[in-house]
Amino acid sequence: MWQRVFRDKRIIGILAILVVLAAVPLTLDLAKQQQDNRQRAAETGQVCTSDQATDTMMIFDQSGSMAKATSDTDSTPRIDSAKKAATAFLDILAKRTAQPLHAVSLTTISTDIYSIVEVSLTRDLTKTKDAINALVPKGGTCIECGIRNAMADFGPNERNGVKNVAVMLTDGGATQYVGGVASTTKENETEAEKRALAAAVEANTKYHMSFYTIGFGDSVNDQLLVDIANQTGGKYYFAPNAATLTTIYQQIAQDIGKGGISGDVFNDTNNNQIQDATETGVADWKVSLINQSTHAVLATTTTDATGHYTFTGVCDGAYEVKLTLQVGWTQTTPSNDASQTVLISQANNVTDKDFGVNLAPKSTSLVCSPTGLENIVKDFAITLYLKDGSGVAVSGIPVTFTVPSDQSLISVKTVSGTTNTTGQAAFTIGLSQTPTAEFHGQVTFNSEATNNYAAASCSVDVNYIPNRTSFNFTAFLHGIGKSGDNANPSAFSLSNQQPQSTIRNLNFEIFDEDGNKKFSNTVGITYASSTGNYAGGNSFGPQENFNLTAGAYTMRLITSEHLAKRIPIIQIIPGNTITVPAVSFVAGDADNNNALNVLDYDLIIGCYSDFEAPVSCTTDSKTRTDLNDDGSVNQTDYNLFLRELSVQNGD
Repeated sequence: MWQRVFRDKRIIGILAILVVLAAVPLTLDLAKQQQDNRQRAAETGQVCTSDQATDTMMIFDQSGSMAKATSDTDSTPRIDSAKKAATAFLDILAKRTAQPLHAVSLTTISTDIYSIVEVSLTRDLTKTKDAINALVPKGGTCIECGIRNAMADFGPNERNGVKNVAVMLTDGGATQYVGGVASTTKENETEAEKRALAAAVEANTKYHMSFYTIGFGDSVNDQLLVDIANQTGGKYYFAPNAATLTTIYQQIAQDIGKGGISGDVFNDTNNNQIQDATETGVADWKVSLINQSTHAVLATTTTDATGHYTFTGVCDGAYEVKLTLQVGWTQTTPSNDASQTVLISQANNVTDKDFGVNLAPKSTSLVCSPTGLENIVKDFAITLYLKDGSGVAVSGIPVTFTVPSDQSLISVKTVSGTTNTTGQAAFTIGLSQTPTAEFHGQVTFNSEATNNYAAASCSVDVNYIPNRTSFNFTAFLHGIGKSGDNANPSAFSLSNQQPQSTIRNLNFEIFDEDGNKKFSNTVGITYASSTGNYAGGNSFGPQENFNLTAGAYTMRLITSEHLAKRIPIIQIIPGNTITVPAVSFVAGDADNNNALNVLDYDLIIGCYSDFEAPVSCTTDSKTRTDLNDDGSVNQTDYNLFLRELSVQNGD
């Protein structure tokens, strides 16, 4: 039914306008079908039906230490346990499709001269299995040798459009590098580790190679393997015994043909939104993977000791990665506690989806009293009140002031250096001389930040406004706040009480008794949750060509996506404040042509996305069809439009 609706939405649009009440069940049925679809998706879960093709470098440790027992309770040589797990890994890859998508090479880690490519990149996985089973322990541990030899083979053999991964197992740390000698001295091992990491990063840069690293046994250099995985978009696994090793290889086999997402959560101590060299990662922070369309949480993980997190086995699609803030912390990047958006395509690995956090100082608020001064011609006292988030006065905080350079008429004559024990600071403000014409200025006061308290500011507007006429407007928008709809204007229980656009533009036009337009302008109106309406205004004088004489006028009010309203009689006396009667606006004029018709209906249907993606919707169309301004175009907007249709045209 949903498909039929959108196949010929114009015909249905005409029927809906002619028979309003008959259209309501359609909406309910549509929503039910979408709900059923989403429920089925939730039951199915995050499922990838097939792998993307991969070219995999298997880098396998055959150093002498692999002859040791697997564990204290298992005398099986490590190399035998590793062979069994690795060949099982290849069995899984071979079964992923009838014609294997996966090609695998095998390179060994040993002493420089023994570290060789045993099998070049091939889709004959049986050949690779046979080569693994033939390995015997020998030599040292030149991890760089294994990586570079694997790369040298990989370059001529890699396939275009195929995901590149490396699966590397070792039971120890790097003890040798290319051209060096095997040694367990600290200096040699440090150099060997440095070169091994550099080789892995080079493979990532050159071939977009992601490393899945496995540490096997009790002598592993975890940090090196963690660094290699983290810096290439892969993941590190530790296997203390054979059973765990087998499970790890099975997990990697499931994951390598799918995408991955990784990043770091770091302590952004200076709030500059980048991780500086001295800023470290934070451990045990929760990160969630979210479906961008359904907003369902698909998986969660926590950051490791370095602040790193990884999601593997991610299907192609659009996602959000969301950080759960801990108490007392703020998120510095992305700003405003936003999530990271991620697109997985052809099972790619997306890295550097980082989050900066900062341990927030106690919040403070600085209040100026009064906030605005009109027609000031002499000194005037301003009192500042600094309080923390609990309303407790904050003392001993320096306060400074700023006057824009082009407003030299404003003078600030006295200031206390710091807030006193009651959180107060006093200023004397005024104009250095009486302006000869209209004057607008502002002084901003700032409390300084300390280790315990955040900075805060407040501003005082200083205005000298001779002979200006002020207008104050109040607007109720159907479906928002304390405004119902055209069918029942006073019933607002279903109206959105927290609109996303808290500030809107209101255009107004003034006509004389003969219908001639005498003045027009735009003012900003602001939503107040306490009153459930938008209100605001401005003053106008000769600078804005406001030259009306006293008398009766007609006023026409316009705000986007709503039908225009006309107020028959407005008495205007220049120099006074005019309070315009409150106006209720009919919603639904999505194309802003001052009429409700099938064109508006089509736009709403195109952006309808209660449970499924919209059929045809731009960002601009979504904004214009979100009639109740809650961020979604859904059944609420659809029904509101139908209930507004008894009014076809604006004034």
